[in-house]
Amino acid sequence: RNGELDKALAGFLESAAHHPESVIAHYNAGVIYCQLNDPEKAIHHYRLAQQISPEDPDILFNLGATLKDLGRYEEALDCYFAILEDNPKDTETRYNLGVLLMELGLLKEASSCFEDVLETDPSHTPSCTNLAYLYHRRGLKAEALETYTRLLELEPAHKAAAHMKAALTGENPDQPPSEYVEEIFDQFLDYDRTMQKDLEYNTPEKLLAILRDSLPEKRRFDNVLDLGCGTGLSGQVFRSMAGYLAGVDLSLTMLARAEEKQIYDELVQEDILSYLNRIVRKYDLFLAADVFVYCGDLFPVLEEINKSCRPGGLLLLSTELAEEGFFLRETGRYAHSSDYLTETAEQCGFHLLQSRNSEIRKERGEWIEGGLYLFRAGS
Repeated sequence: RNGELDKALAGFLESAAHHPESVIAHYNAGVIYCQLNDPEKAIHHYRLAQQISPEDPDILFNLGATLKDLGRYEEALDCYFAILEDNPKDTETRYNLGVLLMELGLLKEASSCFEDVLETDPSHTPSCTNLAYLYHRRGLKAEALETYTRLLELEPAHKAAAHMKAALTGENPDQPPSEYVEEIFDQFLDYDRTMQKDLEYNTPEKLLAILRDSLPEKRRFDNVLDLGCGTGLSGQVFRSMAGYLAGVDLSLTMLARAEEKQIYDELVQEDILSYLNRIVRKYDLFLAADVFVYCGDLFPVLEEINKSCRPGGLLLLSTELAEEGFFLRETGRYAHSSDYLTETAEQCGFHLLQSRNSEIRKERGEWIEGGLYLFRAGS
């Protein structure tokens, strides 16, 4: 309790050495090893405690959570199922089982877990949040709308739920709340695999092809800014062309994974508009791959990009296609028409060098039609 973990651990390990059958000594050693970020040793002691008391729900729960964090999902599932055999109404275990099933892509089974939790505890907000997301992802529009409405009754200030309800009811706000965008990307466990393998996303490579087709002689840019850089999928593609490469994103989870790749000279967690509004450095290439789908009215961001752009600087971007103007799709993302984008860019000081339609990514097995654009600052 005093936070002296090393001393506490030494005491529990000594106790376990003298009394190998002491469940509490092994259990607490496991707890402390988790706090010390040594999950393998934590699992070892939880297993020893489990051998002595195989049906203890606290041991099984902590063991399951630690295994899950290490990606050992099948073993974690065994722990959760063992708890629920004796305690079928244990809401926290069923909730964690739902989260694990969701991460494994078993969406229907995960939905069932969250439904069970809400039947036992109607005010369990995390289950309501995940269930609304799963209904939406499974294409169950009516159920998703009902659950987002229920979530807003539980938590009226839940901005992500309000945004998704707006999307499902045909509203068209100019911008989404930043909390919604941040929440989306913070929940991804394996963003790169999901985008590149499951959704067959390769927009950065397609944007690079447009750049090389339009300006074959251009091989190097002094300063490149990756807007909404995420885990660095665009940064990886354009790193060799950048003297200085910066990335800005709302999600700390995404930025942590980008940092691991060691491809950026600077990474900043901030809203794009706020960041552009305060920076002094001028850039000669801006990347916005799969970013403007989280913006409605593009005038404010294009205006700020122009202010931070060197004369003749370039802007490469992708959008999802709309027939006219911009609108909020039921997915919670925005689509923009080519005319709207070109006209808005011109108002902000950019002229179009090249554009083409392209399949952006898959959703529920179907391709989403998008647009790829290259703009230059100046007349």
